[in-house]
Order: sequence, then structure tokens, then C-alpha cells
Amino acid sequence: MSLQNTPRLGLPLLQSGQAQKHVTLNESLWRLEALVQARVLSRAVGAQPDSPADGEAYILPEGAAGAAWDMAEAGDFVVFQAGYWERLPVPVGALVHVADEDRYYRRGVSGWAALQSTFGSLQNLDRLGVSATADDSNRLSVNSPQVLFNHAGSHSRVFVNKAGSDDDAAVV
Repeated sequence: MSLQNTPRLGLPLLQSGQAQKHVTLNESLWRLEALVQARVLSRAVGAQPDSPADGEAYILPEGAAGAAWDMAEAGDFVVFQAGYWERLPVPVGALVHVADEDRYYRRGVSGWAALQSTFGSLQNLDRLGVSATADDSNRLSVNSPQVLFNHAGSHSRVFVNKAGSDDDAAVV
């Protein structure tokens, strides 16, 4: 049994004995063009453009409409290439730059999420290791020849707070 398409990006594969192999190869190249370092113009445009340029891509919002877009669903990645709109499969974990927001979005199992929200989830961590392993005693562990704490105002302070009056607090 031979594969017809690649498993992750769905790129058409050349088949032995296939006529017009250039058509299949060109289709794969068009898809790669759209998906490698993917960029869409918007996630908010709901009306299919009348005269799109080759390579224009969008993530469709809820209620997107147009002759070709009516067949797609909210969250689909669509690109105009070679004279027609195509829905492309975007694998989970892929990043796409959205030009009109100047933000990156990550494809998740349940849809698109701003990459910034992924970084925002780093708040209130139980422990954090930077080039080191954090543990129950050293909940922040940094292995580095230097550490910089930069200040945004007129002062830069580091506070070490004792948990109780009989406890020690030190910078060694």
C-alpha cells in the first residue's frame, strides 16, 4: 500500500507510473509555500475577497462567506493560489503570523490561541528551572555565568524576605 499524501502536511506524493507528475509536484510546492513560515492577512475578514493575489491567506472567522469560503469552517486556514481558494490542513503546534494583528497564533487541538496566551500561562508556576532543574527546596533554579535583574524605574532592588523571625534570609 503506498501513501497518496504525506501524513502531517497532506502534501501530494508522486506515484510510480503517474502521468503529469509535474502537476502533483507543483501542488506540493504551492502547499509548502503557504505553510512554511505561514502568514495570514487576517483572522477577522468575513467576506471572501473579490480579487485576491496569489498567496493571500486567512484564518476564517465564524460566519465567513463567499463562493469558496462557504465550504469552509471557522478556524480553517485558506490560501488563494493558482487561481483558486484551498483549505489547507495545519498541524497541531504550527505557528501562524496574523499580519493585521502583528501577533502569532498556535494551532491547538481545539483551535487557534494567541502565542502570548501560552506565555501568559507561565504565571504562578510551582517551580522554574533555567538551564537547571528546580526542586522542592530550590523552586527557582538558574544555571548561568551571570544573572541580570534589570529595572524599569529609578531604583533596582532585590528583596530577600524571612518567613519568620527565627528564620534566616541571605544572599551568598
